[in-house]
Amino acid sequence: MRLIALITAVAMACVGCAHAQRPESRIYVVSKSAEGLGAAIATGGSGGHDCQQEHVECMQRCWDNRYPWPHSEEQSGWYHERCIKTCREQFAECDKEQEQALREKEKKLNFSSVDRAIEWISGHKGEMTVGAIVVVAGVTFALAVNPLGWLVLVPVAAAAS
Repeated sequence: MRLIALITAVAMACVGCAHAQRPESRIYVVSKSAEGLGAAIATGGSGGHDCQQEHVECMQRCWDNRYPWPHSEEQSGWYHERCIKTCREQFAECDKEQEQALREKEKKLNFSSVDRAIEWISGHKGEMTVGAIVVVAGVTFALAVNPLGWLVLVPVAAAAS
């Protein structure tokens, strides 16, 4: 019985852990160029939409479509209110879509290995920004640009308890 226990212990020590190993807390190079980083992100936030600008344009379009009356806001309180209501609904929908896109992006930035993270980030540089948080096998990294202009994943120091 002792022999079986000894053989089992030695076999387990030789095989090692079968689960994915946590990445080392070191800097990983994603790309030797940060060119194109954030290129697909509009000033309005994720998803390439500026909801505020779209709201302004909606109000202008709505007001420009009045025919032939009313001529001014004073003469057309009801029409102006209709434009506000319609455009407010579109703004809320745009804002909701952006929040959903942000949640989806956060889900995408959780990887099981550094290689998968680097591969995904390399293919989606336009959607990424400096400071983006990336989780790899439970270890948190931040996307940064080093002094050489390389795009790198830098480990985020855990807060001391």
